Amino acid sequence: MSLGIVLLFPFFTYIGIGFVAQRYLDKSEAALVWMDSFVFYIAMPALLFQTIIRAGHPTGEILVLLAATSAVTASLFLVSASVSRIRKKGLDPAVSGLVGAYSNIGYMGPILSVQIFGNDAGLPAAMIFCSEIVVVLTLWTVTTAGRVMSIRGIGVEIVKAVGHPFVLTVVIALIFVTADLSLATPIDATLTGLQNAAAPCALFSLGVTLGRQRRLDFTLDITASILMKLVLHPVLVGVGLWPLLAHQPIWLGTAILIASLPPAANVYVLASGAGRGARQAASGVMYGTIVSVVTVPLVIMFLMQKLVI
Repeated sequence: MSLGIVLLFPFFTYIGIGFVAQRYLDKSEAALVWMDSFVFYIAMPALLFQTIIRAGHPTGEILVLLAATSAVTASLFLVSASVSRIRKKGLDPAVSGLVGAYSNIGYMGPILSVQIFGNDAGLPAAMIFCSEIVVVLTLWTVTTAGRVMSIRGIGVEIVKAVGHPFVLTVVIALIFVTADLSLATPIDATLTGLQNAAAPCALFSLGVTLGRQRRLDFTLDITASILMKLVLHPVLVGVGLWPLLAHQPIWLGTAILIASLPPAANVYVLASGAGRGARQAASGVMYGTIVSVVTVPLVIMFLMQKLVI
């Protein structure tokens, strides 16, 4: 437990600093645009690229990992959205699906995985991130379309998801690894510096985003979605993958750890951009992050005891 707290302390501290800074400095939302752009287009791609090229070549078993994690994410999204739709009030079904299934893998996943399991965790973390982006963004688009989409329409949305800057970065990195290419020392040093800036800037931005929410909800829908995300998600991934990847403890541990992470900050970004359930999305991200201060260290403690690495 203490190890998990020590490892997570900087992550939640960055969020807390951003939250406090927003409440006391109260800067406009426009002041955060350039930092978000830096994180989204520069720092996080540098982090993903460096993580993958240091992790080495993927194997065929990566498909098993991605199939299982994607299936669980898609299932939880649909279940969480269905619960809200049946209630016909409260949380928007699409937002509920995001809160119940979309891990904060972009800001926390690769960094935390490598910190706990070493550089070998970088590849599975990055690959899971790519599959999660494609699955979640496709389901979000289909759910918010307001109509039944054709197979072609769904295919178009999948292509858009694949065009995500993070996904493209992973593809480029895999090409480098496959071709056994190497970076010049000055370029490698520059990317490493950008990589190190990714976590503090991204998590500070998340804290600022949470600090801007003056009214937050705590409804039954939000509670159910948070429980699905923080408890059911890692349990299902563990049950599904343990028999298949017990001989790959780093990959197995990475998948379970990522599944245990709180709802992604992008839940709020997507909801706000679509003009539906933004306040509820912010509530889900904030309360999910707070509860994860307890649940994620418990998952880390379990993994460190059960996995032989």
